[in-house]
Amino acid sequence: MDLSTAFVTLTDRGYFHKARQTIKRLRTYGKWTGTVVLIVVDFMPTLEEIAEFGPHFLCYPVSHIDHTELWNIWKKHPIRTQADNSQYTKFYQWDKFHVFTPFFKTWKRIVFIDAGAHVGRPVEPLLMLDTTGKFLCADDSDPYDNGNRLAVQFDFDTNPAVTQHFNDTFGPGCLTEHYFLDCFFMFDTDIITESTFPTLKQWIFEFPISCRNDMGILNLYIHIHRRVWTPLPQTLPDGSGYYFGWNESNYRERPSADKFIVMKYPSHGLPI
Repeated sequence: MDLSTAFVTLTDRGYFHKARQTIKRLRTYGKWTGTVVLIVVDFMPTLEEIAEFGPHFLCYPVSHIDHTELWNIWKKHPIRTQADNSQYTKFYQWDKFHVFTPFFKTWKRIVFIDAGAHVGRPVEPLLMLDTTGKFLCADDSDPYDNGNRLAVQFDFDTNPAVTQHFNDTFGPGCLTEHYFLDCFFMFDTDIITESTFPTLKQWIFEFPISCRNDMGILNLYIHIHRRVWTPLPQTLPDGSGYYFGWNESNYRERPSADKFIVMKYPSHGLPI
């Protein structure tokens, strides 16, 4: 058993059923017998609710990151509306930043999976990847380079003062760079410093132009500021499947969901 690695997901009370599905798939299809950490936001599941998750499981309780100030900024400078209205309906996404607190340095390696994501096959190939000093995560332009670059993660028209501050801080050249999709990632906990979590929280309000909540800010910190992102490989070394996918329809060969270790939104869900 690999005691140096923890698989982590996050949920509030309303999304607990999704976290439950992901953890059960991780234990069954993923064949993971090691540590699972569930970050619970402003609630605590009962012993009965977590009994099925097996040994080497723990809850890490946190408080929701208060983003009232951000909404007040958006009242004056509303950002571009997303199709899923994520700014206003998925605000618990900000709490993903808690996985970068010093507590998680208890383990050498963290593998984070969004609650609700599907685990379709054993996770062992993930553990063979070198994460030393790295943050591994899928490029959002995969699998055939759809042209997405960092600029699409921000609204530079709504708040000229913030746009200028962004350019002064990071430089406009970063906007043509690739960026990662943060619903599934793994990293060496050596990248966590005492300032990591405070900086991420600060940048929520310092750069209130991130269109997809946490993803834009996390890319600024992990990729542009720290330069520790390494794109996750797409296919397994033996060609039998894939590390991660968003949906089967993104692939010309239309692989089934069980060809992926992790898939965010499979068209046909695997049974629990």
